Amino acid sequence: MQIANLLITIMIRCPVDQLRKGAVSLLKPFIKKWEFKGRYQLLRKQLRESNHFGVAGYLIGILKDFVHETLQDTSSNSWFIGQHLVDLCQYVFDLPDGAESDILEQSDKIIAALNFLRYLTLRDKLEVNATGVWTHLNDLDEHYLQPLHKGLDLSIAHYELKLEEIQTKGAKKDDRLNVSVGGQDLPAMPVAQQKEVLKSAQFTFDLIASLLGRVGEVISTEKRMQKDPKLCS
Repeated sequence: MQIANLLITIMIRCPVDQLRKGAVSLLKPFIKKWEFKGRYQLLRKQLRESNHFGVAGYLIGILKDFVHETLQDTSSNSWFIGQHLVDLCQYVFDLPDGAESDILEQSDKIIAALNFLRYLTLRDKLEVNATGVWTHLNDLDEHYLQPLHKGLDLSIAHYELKLEEIQTKGAKKDDRLNVSVGGQDLPAMPVAQQKEVLKSAQFTFDLIASLLGRVGEVISTEKRMQKDPKLCS
């Protein structure tokens, strides 16, 4: 586990781009060297302790691959399905501050989590429910999807207001302005450049909204087909 910690530290803190990319390329192969139990324990530790949303997003992508491998496998591996997976998902589908969470700051993890959830609901049908996702879907909706919807709406409104504010100030005076994005104060920069930063944030919000819509569509379709099997034909 110390090797994994070292690779993640390099990914986050190393100033040399080539070394950071090297660490990223080595982390997944290193985890795959372990048997499924070891992979599970390592991912659980890293997801539980990670305070870097980009790293968390990358780990969720690895988790998705291991779940897929498990569902494709005919062996008795149970570490990435059922209750084991449910326990692990508490570190995947979490918004510590609920609707007040900084959606932009956490966007890498949120996007990875939504992609993972969409995969689970598409790959693991309700009548099979090998992963346990359908059993806990109501809790997931209440404690993750609904707060995320609300937080996203708040973030979109906030950034639209910021963009409108910059456009108004810029129209009055072509000067350098200060703006806070993702909880961080941006360095003073020209109005045009700050507009681009805010539009980039809006693009991220649009992506999250799209993924939320797709997840909701998959869930609704699956539930309708279970109620009326004729829809499957």
